Amino acid sequence: DAQAKVKVTWTKPLLFYIASYLTLKISLTIISTFSSLMVQNLGFGSEWFGITILICGIVELPMFMLLGKWCQGEKTKLWYRLCMLLGIISSLLVALATNLPVFMVGRVLQTVVYAMYTVANLEYVKNNVNPAHQGQVVLMIGAFSSSASYIVSSLLGGYILEMGTPKMMAITMVVIFSLAFLLHFGGFTRRKPAKNQEQ
Repeated sequence: DAQAKVKVTWTKPLLFYIASYLTLKISLTIISTFSSLMVQNLGFGSEWFGITILICGIVELPMFMLLGKWCQGEKTKLWYRLCMLLGIISSLLVALATNLPVFMVGRVLQTVVYAMYTVANLEYVKNNVNPAHQGQVVLMIGAFSSSASYIVSSLLGGYILEMGTPKMMAITMVVIFSLAFLLHFGGFTRRKPAKNQEQ
């Protein structure tokens, strides 16, 4: 099959988008990885962390279902930007929380952000990658971003929690999200939708 033999074209917009997606995921993974520690620092036990995760799980499924209908075509860019805005707000709530309710609200908002950028990623690939390679690109983005984000977030987040303060964590989140926002402009430059290359 001639179409199957065509290699994935790693265009500049696609690479910018992947960089933005990775940066966004690093920020959220930092918070996710060290959430249990943050709950303990607020003076609560692991059972409250479990309750928080349960609430996030309840919120996650309907968000995926709704976003699957809302985040399509040209709306992808809008939802991706909204995702980054909510990401900043939720990260600040979690990092600067002085009580459990604020922390829980921040974590639930991050669940919404997770659903948003996951659906937006699928839609972006659908609109910008040759149909023959969409599955391959989604898998590569997912695998690479997951591995890289966990490595970076573990090193960076651990250092911040050990050496820094909640304010330093909040500033770090804002910087990372700002970088993701800047990178996304390169990823969403207007270009013609991908077409089958088989002639």
